[in-house]
Amino acid sequence: MITSFVRRRGVAATACLLLAGVAVASPARAWLGGPAPPQPEPVTLAPLHPTGSPYQSVVLGGALGLPRVMPDGVALRGLSDLAWSESEGLLYAVSDFGWLFRLQPVFENDRLTNVRLLDSHPLTDAAGRPLTGRWRDAEGLTLAPGPDGAPALFVSFERSPRITRIDRQGRWQADVPLPAPFADPRRYDTPNAALEALAWHPRRGLLSAPEFPPPGFMPAGHTPLFDLSGRRHPYLLHSGPRCALVALNAWAGDEFLSLERCYDGGRLEIALRRFDLPETDGFTIRPETLALFRLQDGWLLDNFEGMTRIGSRGLLLVSDDNGSARQRSLLVYLRRRD
Repeated sequence: MITSFVRRRGVAATACLLLAGVAVASPARAWLGGPAPPQPEPVTLAPLHPTGSPYQSVVLGGALGLPRVMPDGVALRGLSDLAWSESEGLLYAVSDFGWLFRLQPVFENDRLTNVRLLDSHPLTDAAGRPLTGRWRDAEGLTLAPGPDGAPALFVSFERSPRITRIDRQGRWQADVPLPAPFADPRRYDTPNAALEALAWHPRRGLLSAPEFPPPGFMPAGHTPLFDLSGRRHPYLLHSGPRCALVALNAWAGDEFLSLERCYDGGRLEIALRRFDLPETDGFTIRPETLALFRLQDGWLLDNFEGMTRIGSRGLLLVSDDNGSARQRSLLVYLRRRD
C-alpha cells in the first residue's frame, strides 16, 4: 500500500494525469476516479494497444474495472495481492483492510472478459477475531504446502511484519517464524514498507521481500529477497522513479517474475521483470524487464501491487485503489511471449 500515491502528492499526480489526458483523455479520466462500475466491466489500457495485441514480451489479454462493493456488501478496496488455485479454479485476493476475497475469472478465447465476485472473509487472529489497526495490513499472498502437504494460503503483512498461514475463510492457522532482522518493524524503511512480496519455491520454500531497501542494507538501490532459512539476495530495483518491489511469483525451475511499481512526483511506471533465483547466499539479483508500462505513454495505470501466475503462460495483475475515490481497482490479464 502506498499512502502517498494520491494523498501527499495529489496535486502533482493530478497535474500529470491531466496533462496525459490531453493526448488520451478517456484513460486519464478513468484513472482520476469517477463512479465505479456496479459490476466488473472491460476497460481499455491504452488506445494504441487493444486487447489481443502484443506489447514488448507480453500479449494484452484484457482488463476489467472492478466495483467498490462485493455482492455480500463488503467493500472491495485496497487489493494488494492475488493467488490462483488451479485445483479449485478460484482466484484469492487479500486487501490492506484485512479481507480475503474469492473471485472467479471468466475467459473467452484466452481473453479475460469477466470476473465473478464470490464472497469475502475477514482475516482473523488466533482467537478468531477480525484483524484491526496495524495488524490487518495484508500485502503478500501465495499458495504453499501446508503441514499435511496440501496447498495452503500464506499471507505477509506490513506495519506488523509477519507471515501467517490461513484457511480458505481467512482464519488464522499459524505464524511462520521469520529470520532476524525481518520480524523487527524498526528495521524497515518505514512501518508501511515491510513484507510486501511473498512467493513459494519448491526448493527454497517461502520467500519474501520489503518493497523499499531497509536502512543500511547495501548496496544502494537493492532490497533484500530472503527465505526462511535466512539466506538473502540483494535485488536490484528498476531504475524508474522511486521503484518498489510489490509482488513475486515462482515459475519453472528457478525462474521468478517480479512486479515493481515506480512512482514519484506524478510519474508512474509498472515494470514486469524476470530473474533466476541464485543458490549462493548474498548473490545479487539483476532482473531483466519483460514489459514496462508508463502513465506518460498513455497507459491506463494505477497502483498495481498484486500478481499471480495462471495457466502455463498467463498472469493476473491487480491494482490497489488505497480506498480512494480518485483511483480504480483494475484486474489485468497478460500472457508471456518470451
